[in-house]
Amino acid sequence: MSATADPIVDLGPDAWRDARRSGQLEWLCTNGLGGYACGTVGGLLQRRWHGLLVAATEPPAGRTLLVPKIELFVRVDGTEWPLTANEWSGGGIDAPALGHLVRFHMAGSGVVRHWRLGGALLEERIAIDRKSTRLNSSHLV
Repeated sequence: MSATADPIVDLGPDAWRDARRSGQLEWLCTNGLGGYACGTVGGLLQRRWHGLLVAATEPPAGRTLLVPKIELFVRVDGTEWPLTANEWSGGGIDAPALGHLVRFHMAGSGVVRHWRLGGALLEERIAIDRKSTRLNSSHLV
């Protein structure tokens, strides 16, 4: 993912006033081989095809979900912050960090989330290499 690419989509907290709304805002990154990563701004898995790494095992239609999600926890100055979002079968949503998500944008072939956690700003990047099946994910403070 190019760090200098202009954002295709650039959203702030007004776009997702609550967890349910954040789950309606979807993103998609593809690798050009039939594989992809797909999810929602808030991290909720709303559809059966959402996942961080879906490989095209038998193109064009055969796909296998290899990595559905990663539960992230970050420690800043001794405080642990869960950067998770889950919707339970009864309809309840647990998205403890959504109030700390300050920006979501897509640039190049990836997704970037910015989290304000105490005095730190965390940048989370998710991208799929073009013409590869490798998932790139980085978390930088």
